[in-house]
Amino acid sequence: GIHLSDDATLDQDRGFVLIDGGSLTLTNRSIVTADFSTTQISNNSLLANGTSTLNAVNGSTITVDGGSLELSEKANAFVYDSFIEISAGGIHLSGDSFLDQHQSGTLIKGGSLTLTNQSTSILDSSEITINNGSLLANGTSFLNVTNDSAITVDGGSLAISGQSKVSLDDSTFFGNNGLISIAESSAVLLTNASKIYANGSDITATGKASVV
Repeated sequence: GIHLSDDATLDQDRGFVLIDGGSLTLTNRSIVTADFSTTQISNNSLLANGTSTLNAVNGSTITVDGGSLELSEKANAFVYDSFIEISAGGIHLSGDSFLDQHQSGTLIKGGSLTLTNQSTSILDSSEITINNGSLLANGTSFLNVTNDSAITVDGGSLAISGQSKVSLDDSTFFGNNGLISIAESSAVLLTNASKIYANGSDITATGKASVV
């Protein structure tokens, strides 16, 4: 694999990185930037922690097959006009990590998008599709979906708990054949004609949960 640490940088400009059986790991403020580039990881994961940063911009593609994209310990990922595809794994944010997607797309097949602790994800004019997996938010995490964005969860659940919040602003959530669960002190906020479509899905709110 490729392992960066202690302020190391990897810059791809119209480049191609293929890792088969190993991971791409960023620790201790390291930075990876993909500009109009392709990164493919097979049978392992992309891991970022320790305030490291992953940038994917200008039509870049990040593909992880057989592993996950994991951001922890204040790691950041900025995805602008680019695409992420995760197969047989998921995207997992924890420990104050941050995922910002702008005019981008994400496809997760057979895995989940999870936000725990105080992690934050912003979806701005972007789309996330999760097939046979779930969207899970707990702790005090925050998912901000704005500017005509869309999230589709097909064959899995949307489960929000703890004090986490999901905000839909001029955006849409589609839940197909799964459970939509809002529990404890969590909240779903709908503004500017945002919509939740539950197709074959039940919606439950328990505890002090709210949908406003």
